[in-house]
Amino acid sequence: MPSEEDDYLIESAKRGDEQALDTLFRRYYATMNRFAQKICPDHADAEDIAQDAFIKLMGSIRTFDGRSAFTSWLYRVVLNKAIDFRRRKSRRGQLTDDLRHVLPDKGEPTQDTTVTARQVVDIILEFPERERDAALLVLGEGLTHAQAAEIIGCPTGTIGWLLNKVSTKLTAILEATDHEPEQVEVPVRHAGDPATVVRG
Repeated sequence: MPSEEDDYLIESAKRGDEQALDTLFRRYYATMNRFAQKICPDHADAEDIAQDAFIKLMGSIRTFDGRSAFTSWLYRVVLNKAIDFRRRKSRRGQLTDDLRHVLPDKGEPTQDTTVTARQVVDIILEFPERERDAALLVLGEGLTHAQAAEIIGCPTGTIGWLLNKVSTKLTAILEATDHEPEQVEVPVRHAGDPATVVRG
């Protein structure tokens, strides 16, 4: 959670203090890069996304009014940049057939039918926007339901409903393709107990 020092740095950055911006970059870059890599696993792509997100932050930080947490704003910027990046690559044909690779035809022989966490993320990325974002923020990044709701812009209670829809869809997809999902422990801090993305 941002400290009083962060608040001072943000206000200084809004006044054009480049050193304050640099400090914020060094303080939050690792978090931004880690989250970007959950959506785009290539290290170089994730770095590009994190850097683009920070450039966006630099250009618009004067508009940050403090009504939401600074970290919530960061996550929203990174999430938008990462999704846009995947769409651009898909249009260029560089991310084609993700789901075909993750979910092969029933008749196609396979050595390993276990669905990994990375493949689950690839499937979730094809879901409607709010379901996708809730899953990435809570199940992928470990944010609380309240934090995810602030970023997405919805009531806190909606997050649980969205995650339930994600779980139901994942189960249906995996059962329809004869996959055996591995148990993936995820921190759902709203409830205080670990949960699983898919129950095998």
